[in-house]
Amino acid sequence: MLLADCRSPLPLGDIPDLPTLPAAASLALAISEDPDATASDLLRVIMSDPPLAAKLLRVANSVYYQRGVDVKDLQTAIVRLGFANIRTLLVGLSVIRSFDDFFRGAAYSREDFWAHSIATGLMAAHLTRSTANLSSSTAFIAGLLHDIGKLLLDRHHRKGWTEALWLSRLSSIPLDEAERRTMGGDHAAVGGDVLSAWRLPAEVAEPVRWHHQPSGAAERHRPHAAAIQVADFLCIRAGIGYSGNEHPAEPPPELLVALRATDERVRAGLELIERSPLMTVLIPR
Repeated sequence: MLLADCRSPLPLGDIPDLPTLPAAASLALAISEDPDATASDLLRVIMSDPPLAAKLLRVANSVYYQRGVDVKDLQTAIVRLGFANIRTLLVGLSVIRSFDDFFRGAAYSREDFWAHSIATGLMAAHLTRSTANLSSSTAFIAGLLHDIGKLLLDRHHRKGWTEALWLSRLSSIPLDEAERRTMGGDHAAVGGDVLSAWRLPAEVAEPVRWHHQPSGAAERHRPHAAAIQVADFLCIRAGIGYSGNEHPAEPPPELLVALRATDERVRAGLELIERSPLMTVLIPR
């Protein structure tokens, strides 16, 4: 199959209300990449945002992370959850809040959209865990953010976006293919542009940009892009949440083999999603 051009149908300069990366997310990413950073550095970021702090404590005291004793202070919560989990939580919580106003008149509810996105992140993290040269933390963040381009298309290119939704449904084709037919580009490219504008690491932005066409990504980003494609497909097939794509393209068999996405491992991933506190803590209510 000829690789489609991964271009954005929505230049960022045409978006007057493009959200900025929240300070907590930006600081969490910077701290997680600093080899000299300490738990105290993360603590300062968390304490600057009380709602984030409260949700972090909820996660630390959830059954999933419970160690027999309730956590009552943030420093202990950081130790229990670890830097990687704190990073994903801070990025996830703060970014999700940034898009609260983008669901008016959308083809899906805010809860369904984020349920699919969080599940995709969890499944991608599950498939990349213990795999050489892959980061489950990076896979989670990229999976969580893989569809934010849809929110921007729906808000600022609604006519073309609505046409793509109907074409996908009536012709039973993948939504990204319908987007390219009606608008000349797809939501993945929009999402990649936004994450690049936010100065998120290329390790996150490029897998988002290419998650429907992993072979088009630079070689170093291809494995994470493939993990997002597979996780996205599996979560749609399992009916977890909804973000508009009713006819996802099945990933090439070689990607399933490379990620060891056996029936047994996929079932384990779906069980992990069902048990994860992130499905209740991160989803806005």
